[in-house]
Amino acid sequence: RPIGGVQLDSHRGVDRSRPAARLGDLADTSGGLSTRVTSYPFVATEAFGGRSHRTPEPSDSRIPARFPDLQPQDAMTTASTVTNSTTPPTELPGNLAELRRSGWSSRNVKDELRDNLTAALERGDDLFPGVLGYDDTVVPEVVLAMLAGHDMLFLGEKGQAKSRVMRMLPRFLDEWVPYLDLPGCPVHEDPERPITGAGTRMLRDLDPEDIPIAWWHRTDRYAERLAPGTKFADVIGEIDPARVVAGASLGDEEAIHFGLVPRMHRGIFAMNELPDLDELVQTGLFNILEERDVQIRGYPVSF
Repeated sequence: RPIGGVQLDSHRGVDRSRPAARLGDLADTSGGLSTRVTSYPFVATEAFGGRSHRTPEPSDSRIPARFPDLQPQDAMTTASTVTNSTTPPTELPGNLAELRRSGWSSRNVKDELRDNLTAALERGDDLFPGVLGYDDTVVPEVVLAMLAGHDMLFLGEKGQAKSRVMRMLPRFLDEWVPYLDLPGCPVHEDPERPITGAGTRMLRDLDPEDIPIAWWHRTDRYAERLAPGTKFADVIGEIDPARVVAGASLGDEEAIHFGLVPRMHRGIFAMNELPDLDELVQTGLFNILEERDVQIRGYPVSF
């Protein structure tokens, strides 16, 4: 069956037109990518390489419900659920007080991915439907990387479903996550752990009943960028001259126009064709992966 331009044997997924090749090395400890749990996972694609791991045994532990007071169909759903609607159900909490009463608890993206992946393994779900030939190579490596909370680097030739696998990772996010409904805020703030000054002030100054909550669908929590031509401002951010002219100080958070990585706080960010990325941008991304912070014109930004 043709998958990504490569003719694969329908039974074993073997490329009959050339020597076998597979995706490879997903951010193990030797690759230099961070292994720490953060607010978002970073995924990149690069050139060919690879190795395989044994598939881990499914966990025996059950994943706790995130919304014990709501019906299962209204709660944050598991990875197997697919929806075509991005309009949140009306039963979901509308303010911070209701959210707290619902039993929701804050967790970072890598914990979220791991919990939903574990539940999918327990159910025996097809983790990456439509991707053939990688059951004993790539899929176990992706599973191990997600369970370990790694950032991931996909290596492979063209047409080997690297981008397709990346774009299927949001299946393992919760269907809906709450965020502070803060007009003009460039990021989807965690209702309990905001990272911007505006979000922090909202929690400090307002009663929970008066703090509005909106909901972010998992299909909107994935962003991808093609490396060629990408500048530091596109990915990380830059001082916005219009905001400075309007009165914002160069040292203020309000003067910064955030790039894709900060805007995907609590989501998944992917960079395609990583070797073609500008050296300065690679340095900035490497600093984020290793130290979880970066400076935008001298203003420190932590992730």
